[in-house]
Amino acid sequence: MNELSTVQLLNKRLFEEELFRDSILNTDWPLTKDGEEYFSERIINKDKKYLCLVALDNGTIVGYLAGAIRSAHPQRPIIRAELENMIIDSKLRSKGIGSKLFTKFSSWAKSQGAQKLIVRVYTQNTDALKFYQKHGFSELSKVLEKELS
Repeated sequence: MNELSTVQLLNKRLFEEELFRDSILNTDWPLTKDGEEYFSERIINKDKKYLCLVALDNGTIVGYLAGAIRSAHPQRPIIRAELENMIIDSKLRSKGIGSKLFTKFSSWAKSQGAQKLIVRVYTQNTDALKFYQKHGFSELSKVLEKELS
């Protein structure tokens, strides 16, 4: 199995883990053409504004981190790097793998001129919130959602 398909399958697993937090997630999206293009763009990084890092354990991919540089915008006129998604195999969590990926991502972001890092986390994902807070993130905003019947 190649890097692209492994990362796609890990992202599908991430979506499946998040499904109880967000019941409308399309868990098959990572394996669609759009999902393939999304991860290919980050792995190839032709424009130097994307990144996909993988974590290896005995030569096997056990996690990844995908991110992107977000250009300055008139409302927030700074360059930001967004940690778009990350997952580590559940059996290997809390062993420093995510922290190593995050450190590499932070260094890359800084080398790309980013002044801030951003990440979006489900409010119910307390483990992820603790991880990002441990790495210096603080809450900036909340997104609220309401069902329409």
